[in-house]
Amino acid sequence: MSIKKTNLFIFILLIGIVSWFIFITMRYPYMDFNVIERNGHWYVSQMDPRSLITKTDLQINDEILFINKNKVEDYYSVRRWGAVDQAKEISVKRGDLIFKIQTDQLSKLTKEDLLSVFGGLSCLFVSLLLLLGIKNSESAKRLAIVFVSISLTFLSLGASIRGDLLGKMIIGAGLVTIPIAMVHFLIVFLNDKGQIKLETKNLKWWYASVIFFTLPLLFRFDNLSVNQWIHKIYSLCELLFFSIGALINIVYLIFIYLKHCKSNPYLSMIIKTIIVFFSISITPIVCFSFFTKIMFGFEWIRSGYSGWFILLFPLSFTYLMVTKKIYDIDLIVRRIILTTAVSIIPSAIIVLMIPLIYSYKMELNHMFLAFTVLIVLISVTLYSLEYFTNKLEKTIFPRRYYLQSSIKKIAKKLGLISSFTELKELVLKDIIEILQVYGGAIFFKYNDSHELISEGAILERDILSIFSQKSVDSDLVVFELTRNQEYVSYLVLTRKKTNTYLGSEEMQWLNLITSYLSISMENLYLIRKMSHKLELLAAQVPSEETANDIAWFRKLMFELQEKERFRIATDLHDTTMQDLFFLKRKLAALLDNYSDDWQDSEQAKSLLDYIDIINMNLRQSCFELHPYLLQELGLVRTIDKLIDLEQSTLPFEVEFRYGGIDLIESCNMEMKRHLFRVFQELINNAKKHSNATKVNFNLSASNGKLVMQYRDNGLGFLSEQDLVREIGGSHIGLEQLKSRILSMRGVFEIKSGQGSGMSFSAVIPLKEGMTA
Repeated sequence: MSIKKTNLFIFILLIGIVSWFIFITMRYPYMDFNVIERNGHWYVSQMDPRSLITKTDLQINDEILFINKNKVEDYYSVRRWGAVDQAKEISVKRGDLIFKIQTDQLSKLTKEDLLSVFGGLSCLFVSLLLLLGIKNSESAKRLAIVFVSISLTFLSLGASIRGDLLGKMIIGAGLVTIPIAMVHFLIVFLNDKGQIKLETKNLKWWYASVIFFTLPLLFRFDNLSVNQWIHKIYSLCELLFFSIGALINIVYLIFIYLKHCKSNPYLSMIIKTIIVFFSISITPIVCFSFFTKIMFGFEWIRSGYSGWFILLFPLSFTYLMVTKKIYDIDLIVRRIILTTAVSIIPSAIIVLMIPLIYSYKMELNHMFLAFTVLIVLISVTLYSLEYFTNKLEKTIFPRRYYLQSSIKKIAKKLGLISSFTELKELVLKDIIEILQVYGGAIFFKYNDSHELISEGAILERDILSIFSQKSVDSDLVVFELTRNQEYVSYLVLTRKKTNTYLGSEEMQWLNLITSYLSISMENLYLIRKMSHKLELLAAQVPSEETANDIAWFRKLMFELQEKERFRIATDLHDTTMQDLFFLKRKLAALLDNYSDDWQDSEQAKSLLDYIDIINMNLRQSCFELHPYLLQELGLVRTIDKLIDLEQSTLPFEVEFRYGGIDLIESCNMEMKRHLFRVFQELINNAKKHSNATKVNFNLSASNGKLVMQYRDNGLGFLSEQDLVREIGGSHIGLEQLKSRILSMRGVFEIKSGQGSGMSFSAVIPLKEGMTA
């Protein structure tokens, strides 16, 4: 028989058994009571308090005359175990009174029946979920067998207490199979997850013992006492076998734990968790139900209630396997223990308050059931609270959700920041917008100076007054970001636009953001400090022999400078110049509307001219920062363009000559940019320091060389200190000019004397220059 046909047969058989149990449970009421024979007459000897027969007039020592109109000794359940089950009509004699009990009038289901059917069907559903949801997993299949065993035990309970032979056989086989199926699952699970090879050859004998264990129920002797004795011994053996099997499982797990606790810490953690789960699962039913039944003949807590704890072990692993969280088992266990511990006290208080409020005495079983159910409900609620809170946070806590989602946005932007100036555009604006405050600032307090990056309606004087150690009243909120020996930084915010203070959720959000921001600012400060040191290094002109060793470094520094210039020029063009354009247009429209009434129209028109001058100066600054014409016009014409733009503001005359223009324009764009910056710096130095009246600049290319010559008739250099200009000041400096020449593999010469002007000449190889 193929595997598919075998599985189909098992499935059909299982459905048939389950259907039969449900049919018996719903067809007959639970009326189990024992009878005993005395002098040829049958009398009621014992009645289960849970039996529905107690709701009739039947009493202990009543004589049973007929069952279903048949003699009592001929009734099958009486012959087997001296009990009356599945009877429809019972004739009873009490003294001279003879009456009949019609069981059809009794309700069919008890609360224990409903619980057992619900538990059994739920376990079948979980087993089906495991088989279909986690395919090709041997441990999932073994766990499904555990659930099937528990399911059959639950479902057969109703049929068993109603005297059904198959029900009694299955419930006994289920109790025996559960510990065997559990140990089989553990062996396969540890093999899958921990690569622990454990022997399974003896398990087949354990499974075979289940069949032999149920055989005694098939035999019936003519002696009723013998049948009752066998049934009683069989029932006790079921409980004993389950208890011993559960104990063997725990001992087996402890042995594996001790064997692997040092070699594999993670695996030992999983095994330890399994021991805890398994112990919690079987302790209630073994200690409070089966043990007391074996020792004292009664269950301290009914097994129908304590048996639900058995589900804790397989259900926990089902959750971990289905959600793929088996490797988070330690975290899951800690959360379960925490929620359970928290729910114990309120559950106990509620259970103790019930009899006080309603003034009646609760049975111990009912108190235990209520206590258990409350613990489970409160624990599940607390455990799932985090999940549902996260899912519904957008609806329930929209403000918190908005703040939490904005953290990811700001954290991502912090990773893009490479300078302090970018803090304003990328972070500070977002903080102000999210918190809905008027303005904010990041304040840097150095030992002898300060620096401020602000946005919105916040005044520098208000900020300075806070840090000037003067007691002033202010609505500003200050958060310290970083503190070290060189500087301290703060985040300063105004009140909200609603004129209220920041709430607790917003303060928590700010504390988290400032922790991110402080780390980012420390990194930015280190980058700034390192960049400053590198710039100082680049400004020091080494000997020509060592210049080639740092060519890569100079190239990197110049590329960074060009990117920053391009960024500044773009910002000026896209923001300031556009604002000036709109300001001019609005002012012109205002003049047109009120030209007749405006007394100072001429002065107002002069404002338009002044805006044009500002716009022209900004345009020139943008051109100097980013000489885009190099790409369109070439180096020579771009220098001509710069001279035309500067001529009106220069205090001297510039004469520009060039030769070999084709060779000059054949240079790559990087070399052209360097040459343009050299010319630009020479003109700026002449304008600021030379007091010259005439400047000559020659640029020529021939025989594989490019020659640059500069000369002015100014004052010259007054001292050696004038030759050193620090990068990062208000001008680039002659030292960076030299660095640019060296980066193109060129040589240079500077001549100057007091009152004799300055001359600068450089020779750059064209081939090397183009590939530098």
